[in-house]
Amino acid sequence: MLEKLIQRRSLCLGRQKATFRAHALDHLKSQIGAGAVAVLITPNAPIAFDRGLRACHMTSAWDFYKPIGKLSTEYPTVDGPVSLQSYMIALDGCYRSYKEKVLRISEQNISLSSFSAAMFHSPFTRMVQKALARLSYRDYECGASACDSLYSKLGTLAASSFEDREVMKCLLKGSEELWKNKTCPYLELNRRIGNMYTPSLFAQLVAYIASGHSDELNRILFFAYGSGSAAAMFSATLNVSSSVYQRMMEISRRAIARLGERHICTPDQYTDALKMREEFLASDVPIIPKGNSTGQSTSTLFPGTYFLKMVDERYLRVYDCTPLPKTAQNHLNGFINGTPGGSSDIA
Repeated sequence: MLEKLIQRRSLCLGRQKATFRAHALDHLKSQIGAGAVAVLITPNAPIAFDRGLRACHMTSAWDFYKPIGKLSTEYPTVDGPVSLQSYMIALDGCYRSYKEKVLRISEQNISLSSFSAAMFHSPFTRMVQKALARLSYRDYECGASACDSLYSKLGTLAASSFEDREVMKCLLKGSEELWKNKTCPYLELNRRIGNMYTPSLFAQLVAYIASGHSDELNRILFFAYGSGSAAAMFSATLNVSSSVYQRMMEISRRAIARLGERHICTPDQYTDALKMREEFLASDVPIIPKGNSTGQSTSTLFPGTYFLKMVDERYLRVYDCTPLPKTAQNHLNGFINGTPGGSSDIA
């Protein structure tokens, strides 16, 4: 029985999109995006999450939510200041608890220098940089930072002090090297796609794998966050010498290369697409998406992409798929990140 459990595999999926009303696009454009991530969980994986080293922080906060009832809408209600504050409070709570667990389990005092990279939930990249700077200061408080001479001028910071521009400027300066080496290089997908919610964290892992980076640590720190709010911090150790990891490196590089194949649209075209979706959601069934009848839905999709074909009178959704080239139909995996072929040992 134990052997069967060990051999089991599972697939974890996460997807989200961030859209806002047209009048809000100007000041929220850095937070618009959509993405999905699929993670295969299997024995002997080249990326192993550190057992027992997970810290969580949860609280009730009305920072980002979608009203229901007569006010029902797919667009969120956002309280920007509360959202930023909730993120940072959760970050502090998770990091403190994570370090306590490491000390209890491994009898080690860890800091950001204990990791090859630090990755964060990314609404926008400036938020990530501030999060890293905050953790850098927390390391200083514990005597584990190389920025003593700079941070000592700040004294002990209260929670509200982090909102001070001069304080944050000092923290960003002090964590500059950490930012350049451990976080900034792995935000390429986030910068080019935008806010993906759940996938925003794992997009950084894809970029890290694609970079081919390897050092004596091969360990990554992750901070996941969801408004409301719920957050978790955990870590993983990488076996970069395994053949599977090398294959993952190839696939990750192809995924990034595919960004160059996207179709560019104007802000007006994007706004028109939002209006089309609003009209679709407000329509009675049965209904066929307007983009299907014009060919707009399928003309810009990658081969093998599933799309909504119609919603019938019973609200059942019918999907179709854009055709695959014959060269891809002969392979179990079809397209692997846009490239035909490949073996079926990696999902």
